[in-house]
Amino acid sequence: MGNAMAGRAQQLVGGRDSLSVPPGEIAGAWLIRQNLADLFIGYAHYGPRWPPATICVP
Repeated sequence: MGNAMAGRAQQLVGGRDSLSVPPGEIAGAWLIRQNLADLFIGYAHYGPRWPPATICVP
């Protein structure tokens, strides 16, 4: 399953040609709300800023 996921993974933020996330938005939350991602893996320090319905797995 790991290889299948790696083959479908996309760099949606932080790259030269990636999307511009609106100022003040958390990239993962914005991408999910825009239906551009079903899952976003990010850094734990964003946890306190996530919307209430978001799950942060340490």
